[in-house]
Amino acid sequence: MYICLNRATTGGALRTEQFVELAASGGFAGADVEPAYGVERGTAALRDLYARLHMKFGGWSPPLDHRTDPARREEAMQKLVAQAAVAAELGIDSCATWISPSSDRPFLETWTTHVATLKPVAAALGDRGLRFGLECVSPYHIRRSKKHEFIYTPGLMLELADSIGPNVGLLLDVWHVHHSTTPFSQIAQSRRIRSCGSI
Repeated sequence: MYICLNRATTGGALRTEQFVELAASGGFAGADVEPAYGVERGTAALRDLYARLHMKFGGWSPPLDHRTDPARREEAMQKLVAQAAVAAELGIDSCATWISPSSDRPFLETWTTHVATLKPVAAALGDRGLRFGLECVSPYHIRRSKKHEFIYTPGLMLELADSIGPNVGLLLDVWHVHHSTTPFSQIAQSRRIRSCGSI
């Protein structure tokens, strides 16, 4: 386990090089990864960027998920396949996305939609020997922000993961586990956790 700087919460507007340099200067052991950089400039360029700064690879997010506009899914899937090839070559096995704990649609409909839209993502990653993590978001106010409550516990998220694919598991965020009121002793018994070390 090592701590990485998270791209989504810090430095989102920076160029890739600037973001990795920021993480290095801040004393982080690693930085979240943009496989698209490797697609555009070559896998070696991405490897060399991190090696030059003595940084480890963090996690990455797929270019599509259940929130992606259906009209863009085919193009986004092509990007995912290319990015997965880069990630596989570099051994970056920490691909994940988050799932909202509330929806404007009923629970079963939301579940079915997530399974249908995320299965191709998981399969594309699995074809390259990569795993896919799902993060549950648990704070009460977010669970109540839309009409229907959806998944907000690690256990139920693993049930969704089982429905999506054999290479799908749980990305663990201790803050959200706390809000889900799930005992950490119960979490420790699971073998399908993708640990989260980014901040």
